[in-house]
Amino acid sequence: TSYFDSESNEIDDSLSSNPLVAIFNEITTKLPFHQKLKTEIPKLSRTYRDMMEGKKAYSEVLYYRIQKKLKGTGGTLQNFWLENTPGVDIMQYIDTQVKYGVDYDYRIYAYTFVVGNKYRYTKN
Repeated sequence: TSYFDSESNEIDDSLSSNPLVAIFNEITTKLPFHQKLKTEIPKLSRTYRDMMEGKKAYSEVLYYRIQKKLKGTGGTLQNFWLENTPGVDIMQYIDTQVKYGVDYDYRIYAYTFVVGNKYRYTKN
């Protein structure tokens, strides 16, 4: 998981070794994207009142990963990465690398960008 700290305007990726996160972090350090993050995140952030009223945090799926395994073995054969495309409600992927008579298991994972809030309780 990566976190964008709106106070320091820095991205903290110390909690992840996911290659997709590394790519995302590389993209986010590019100046135009970083500037856009700095201006858009405050617009998408919830206020304290929003949180207390149960307003959900803004989130958006960035990528999907389809994990392909041999049925019953548990070992990953392949991972297919698909970018979420705005305006596309149904996405189809056809695996052309299958063998006749072999059973496969597929799991789909969504990698989501979430604009969360960081807060703490203090004693007065």
